[in-house]
Amino acid sequence: MSLPPLPPIEGEMMLEIFTHRDLSFGQNEEFGDSERLSVIGQRVLAMVVSVVLFEKRPMLSASDLKMIVPGSTALDDWVTQYGLRKKVRCAPDKREDLNGPEETELLFTAYVGGVYLQRGWLAVAAWIGKLVDPESDGPSSPKSEPMPDVSSSGSTTAFSQNLAPPPPPLQPPPPLPEASKSPAFLAMFNQMCAQRRIGVEWPAVASGPSHSPSWTVECVVDGISRGRGAGKNKQLAKEDAAKQAYYAMGWCDKLNVLSGNVPE
Repeated sequence: MSLPPLPPIEGEMMLEIFTHRDLSFGQNEEFGDSERLSVIGQRVLAMVVSVVLFEKRPMLSASDLKMIVPGSTALDDWVTQYGLRKKVRCAPDKREDLNGPEETELLFTAYVGGVYLQRGWLAVAAWIGKLVDPESDGPSSPKSEPMPDVSSSGSTTAFSQNLAPPPPPLQPPPPLPEASKSPAFLAMFNQMCAQRRIGVEWPAVASGPSHSPSWTVECVVDGISRGRGAGKNKQLAKEDAAKQAYYAMGWCDKLNVLSGNVPE
């Protein structure tokens, strides 16, 4: 059975999900790390599965709803068919560990969390709905306005066993930052540095009024300044600095990870 298309994830979040924890760049100021993404992904996955099965016809009984949850076999099958393990960067001695149930769940639920944060509830619902039930069109749009509460504690299984009302849709996701509309130099630069075990620092300075500051970020590679970027927020300035450093290091024709051919 063919799987529905895998929703794309962009930028540093994608790089973090496909980097083993031993090689992680540390906490990202926007979303943390893959383990934090996995936590939110577990909650969202359980919510979508519960709602899809709740709306399934003929109607499932309460006991059936409690029993049907994505187990380790289903997660392993999805991760395998999507080829997610092949995309993970890790040390050779950790490669075999990726086949274990704990790493499998972490990888898949972190991806779910990434899709949720970048593309919203409806994107996850349409994707996971088809995985759980190929005939599903995803959960119907509820009439209430509040966002689904996916922040409570508990495992995927425990959350699925406490069926919540159908979750309402999020507002359409905001447009991606300007930096992501061009080649994602920051993600590519970080990956090249990680592969070469090069140390990078990003000293940043804000100037101007507190309600609308301008940011300047410097890219310092092994103690040497390789780029200086400016932008209306820290992330755009960092992207600009990464682009300058990427060219300064002579990597413009070495790697293409995220967004097509990098211009010479």
